[in-house]
Amino acid sequence: TPDEAMYRELSEEVGLQREHVEVIGATRGWLRYRLPRQYIRRASRPVCIGQKQVWFLLRMLCPDKTVSLDQCDQPEFDRWCWVDYWHP
Repeated sequence: TPDEAMYRELSEEVGLQREHVEVIGATRGWLRYRLPRQYIRRASRPVCIGQKQVWFLLRMLCPDKTVSLDQCDQPEFDRWCWVDYWHP
């Protein structure tokens, strides 16, 4: 389910578990997009032309130091910070 995928990604990418967050909301359905042609990696298999996603709004319930960006061999992020809601 999208909820299970969200918790898995949260753990794999930033080291947070279910007890570290509270789900406040989620998009009602899937958000879909297609990649611009210049970003499609045709040499990769399978070829990814876009994605569909459900977005979640979470409240973090744990201290900032709980976030750990080195949970996998090839981390997707190298740093993070809090920003104002309207920060571009």
